[in-house]
Amino acid sequence: MKQKLILVISLIFISFIQMNAQNVKLKKGKVLLDGKEIMKFEREQMGVLFYAFNLKTGDEVVFIQRKDNETPKYFDDDFLKIYFSQLDLMMEVGISQYNNKRVIKNLLKHKALSTKGTLDEEKVKLFIKKFDENITNRTVR
Repeated sequence: MKQKLILVISLIFISFIQMNAQNVKLKKGKVLLDGKEIMKFEREQMGVLFYAFNLKTGDEVVFIQRKDNETPKYFDDDFLKIYFSQLDLMMEVGISQYNNKRVIKNLLKHKALSTKGTLDEEKVKLFIKKFDENITNRTVR
């Protein structure tokens, strides 16, 4: 009886999570949210540089740069530098926790990026305050 109850509760919990999860895909130069195009993107230098653009205006919204922390053969200290182009703001996060898709997904989750491909300045500032790891300034060179 306990096993059945635990199973039912687990299934309800999992289905609740699935209903609220946003499905973000990066495909053929398009950022898709639940199958609907919300932004365009480009990759350069074999994925080292990632640009996301507003659909209507074509303006750059987010620029993500993968940095190797000056250790090209050691990958554990790599990080992403994220620029919010329109707001002149920047943050850094460890590569082990983020990639381009996860950055977009987390910006949407925290409502810093709208489903129309625009940034909310106050929510971006809060996002930076929460997640910026300030890697460049705390790394000894």
